[in-house]
Amino acid sequence: MPVLVAELVDQNELLHTYLKTLAPIVSATSGRIYGPPGLPDGWTPVVGKTLVFMNGEFTGDASVPKTENQYRFLCYGFDEVDARSLYRVLYGNLHRVHRKTVAITGGNGLLIYAKQNTGPYSATDPSSGWCWNWGMWEIHMAENFV
Repeated sequence: MPVLVAELVDQNELLHTYLKTLAPIVSATSGRIYGPPGLPDGWTPVVGKTLVFMNGEFTGDASVPKTENQYRFLCYGFDEVDARSLYRVLYGNLHRVHRKTVAITGGNGLLIYAKQNTGPYSATDPSSGWCWNWGMWEIHMAENFV
């Protein structure tokens, strides 16, 4: 049996770039889509709906060159209604996505599959009053062959 040699793609770049291609999400957020480390300095809900994704752990597959990534998506809004409506846009455009090739630094990445695992949950920061909806997602991505 041949040995597969592959390298890890920049998972956050792949996901961020893919999200930026989804017109309904870009429109709903006016392009405010952020990955790790999260919200930019000075951000407040007054600027409008904002999507943030934070990466968690991932596992590699021993027999197939892919990773299974856990992401937390946070949909911020001016109020609970805004946050919930943005989460619905995210769900409608990312859940059950299959085989999307994305141009990233150094070539192409492949988003194999995306699904929501848990959520959405509503939250409000007691000190700031900021509202968001969040959920956990599983996103499979291909590694690049070398």
